[in-house]
Amino acid sequence: ESHKSSLNWVDAVDWSDQVAPDSTTADDEPVRKHEKIVDADDGSECSSGSRDRDDSSWKRKKVKRVDDEEELGSRKKVKLWMADQKFANDPTSCCDPVESSSSSQQLPSYTMSLKVLDKLGPKSLFDSHCHLDFIMFWRAPHMELESFDQFVHAYPLMGHSSLEGFITNFCAPKLWMEHLVSPSPLIHSLLSRPSVFYTIGCHPHFARELLISRNYKQLELLIEKAGSSCVAIGECGLDNGNKNNVKMSDQVEVFKLQIKLAIRMNKPLVLHIRGAEEEAISAMEQVGVPADWPIHRHCWNDEWTVCQAWLDKYPSSVVGITPLVTFPRTAELQKVAKLVPLNRL
Repeated sequence: ESHKSSLNWVDAVDWSDQVAPDSTTADDEPVRKHEKIVDADDGSECSSGSRDRDDSSWKRKKVKRVDDEEELGSRKKVKLWMADQKFANDPTSCCDPVESSSSSQQLPSYTMSLKVLDKLGPKSLFDSHCHLDFIMFWRAPHMELESFDQFVHAYPLMGHSSLEGFITNFCAPKLWMEHLVSPSPLIHSLLSRPSVFYTIGCHPHFARELLISRNYKQLELLIEKAGSSCVAIGECGLDNGNKNNVKMSDQVEVFKLQIKLAIRMNKPLVLHIRGAEEEAISAMEQVGVPADWPIHRHCWNDEWTVCQAWLDKYPSSVVGITPLVTFPRTAELQKVAKLVPLNRL
């Protein structure tokens, strides 16, 4: 325990196969000419070696070890998005902003460490948007988790006293059809925690899946049977980015279905809107979303004037800012972070 407490955040995270922040759909893309990659060797602070050494006994028994040296070597390579990354119209994640015409100011340096975390005090942090199902079932299936306690044991920061709780978004129909309809012990142990809240919906990247009538019926049943821990419907919305190959008419149809469901079930909305501001507002107006409806506009990626117009139109909505605000050439996003009122953040 004393050894674990000295680990910093970099050591506590498995950095293998990382992509840009908030890559919601977890699909990697090939490197483009404007991106730099750094390969960290085995001695690097960013390698996952320290976490492997602290591995728990259950994991040693359950995990199938990689024997192929070539595969093992590739897993140890770390991809780090460098500070001079240039954003192009072809996004690296579903929430990447369009490149700003003005350069960002020099951000102050900061250190991510347990010492800093310890100073914050108990229950001082709350994660309003995450995707633990993506992590547990897509990013780390090799862990073969049987309970959420095992996940916390492998990633002790998840149990740090400063973390009050979080909202995990189930927005991939394939995952919530498999894991929420008949909850496994892992999902039951996750959602049974008083600090864990969740949403259910369909991300625009998966819109086609909700056009299947039995999937939508199942979504209705899940929302109807959900208790107070289910705090919203989403994330849902419209995405006109190059990574999304679902045609806009299908996205709009699925978006409207979920808005109507949220109104009927009296649930807030978690929205993902990228490059489709006018289309999204038009769909919401057609369905009749009340101006005072509670909305979490997740991962804001547009300029301040657009944000201000949104906040004025939906005064009960809040705006989410992701780690993209720390990236270079995101001056507009940094401006939003400066100007948005704290009670709307």
